[in-house]
Amino acid sequence: MIRKTILVSIGSIFLLTILSCSIDYKEANDKAVEKLNAQVKAEKFEEIYNNSSEITRSTISKSEFVERMKKAVEKMKEVDKTLNWQKIESEENFYKDNPVSETSVRKLAKNGKTIGIFIYWANYFTLCGFEISSVDTDSEVRVVQACS
Repeated sequence: MIRKTILVSIGSIFLLTILSCSIDYKEANDKAVEKLNAQVKAEKFEEIYNNSSEITRSTISKSEFVERMKKAVEKMKEVDKTLNWQKIESEENFYKDNPVSETSVRKLAKNGKTIGIFIYWANYFTLCGFEISSVDTDSEVRVVQACS
């Protein structure tokens, strides 16, 4: 009886730990995405670069990163000039935030046009990849994909 109680207690603690980590991840992810969206809106591309992962900075120069971000923002503004990134809520949708692959997915949708925004994180939500993809035209802009 005592052994069963101990096992149930350990199982409960394990489950609560997993749920707590999941909730913490979601909150941290949402904050990181909101911060990145604010930086993109303010065109703080050098700041984004400087705060990105070490592997990102070793993969692409600051000037190339800034130019690619400008191109991505230009494409995003064709859909929504306010750059109001939206969370994808559908549980059935393949493209949603994924703590295992450390990927965040947002979208811009307006006037029948949609762009997917794919954000790849390294440790502690440092940027290691960013790309956008137009759902309507099958075009994409890959700023960087340096995640290992």
